[in-house]
Amino acid sequence: MQTDKRDWKKILKIVGNVLVIISIVFLAKRIINMDIDYREVFSAWNVLRLLPVLLIAVVQIMTSFFPWWIITISMTGFRVSPCKMCKSFTKANIMKYIPGNVFQYVGRAELAEKDKNITVPIVAIGVILESISMVIAALIIGFWGLGSYALSVLENNKVIILVLVIIIVACLAALYIFRGRIGGFLEEKNIFISWKLAAGFGMAVLYFSLSHMAGGVMLSLIMQILSGQKYIQSIRLIAGSFAIGWVTGYLTPGASGGIGVRETILFLLLSNITDSEVVLLSPLVLRFINILSDLISYCLMRVIGRKV
Repeated sequence: MQTDKRDWKKILKIVGNVLVIISIVFLAKRIINMDIDYREVFSAWNVLRLLPVLLIAVVQIMTSFFPWWIITISMTGFRVSPCKMCKSFTKANIMKYIPGNVFQYVGRAELAEKDKNITVPIVAIGVILESISMVIAALIIGFWGLGSYALSVLENNKVIILVLVIIIVACLAALYIFRGRIGGFLEEKNIFISWKLAAGFGMAVLYFSLSHMAGGVMLSLIMQILSGQKYIQSIRLIAGSFAIGWVTGYLTPGASGGIGVRETILFLLLSNITDSEVVLLSPLVLRFINILSDLISYCLMRVIGRKV
């Protein structure tokens, strides 16, 4: 039995390494195919001014393991090394560019090979709760940022409200009906629902809310660099638009890393505050920076976490 477990862990590690290689190929392809005049956008002066945005993006990626980590330790009570978690996260993170939008989560299963207290079901449930907290945070910042515009959209599209209500009621009903089976499964996997887990989930929502706001700040800085105008008064709208664009891309099946979907939503929501060229180009530059920050974070953790 122990031999089978070791073989399974080796297979997970090999699959993870193969997916990383495929991810890097897809990343390179995405960068090459982006329709950007790199000489104009990435002039020496613009590159210098874009460095703070890149720094924010790298910090954002390097800390993005926190929600997954806090949820995992909250529901299990086990001590899990943050460095191990960060290393697994940054490695799995670049797999999101593989078409299918699921490989970044498959890659996290490698943590079960590195920590004896963590099993694949624990990783999976942690990822599910993390994903829910991401969506909730995006909706919170989206509605906060778009304000009356978001309310008007809902008022004019009663079907959206009806669908959301049906989904929420169906989820709550399913949880109630299968509460016994769910409880038994969680107890079997040493996962406990408690106020500690609720607090961890709340901290995850708070982190992602701040993360979406940081995304809005990065986008506004890029827009300022490209246009020469300041968007301080529109920062709330930009942050809300960024969050809605993010959650739309995240929930779109097959959109690897949300590529294309997020940029389209941002273009539609921000066309009224500046030139269409700036609105179209800024998300593409931000996408380029995000791809670069994903690779930098992965390389940094390969060096920092070598002894972990």
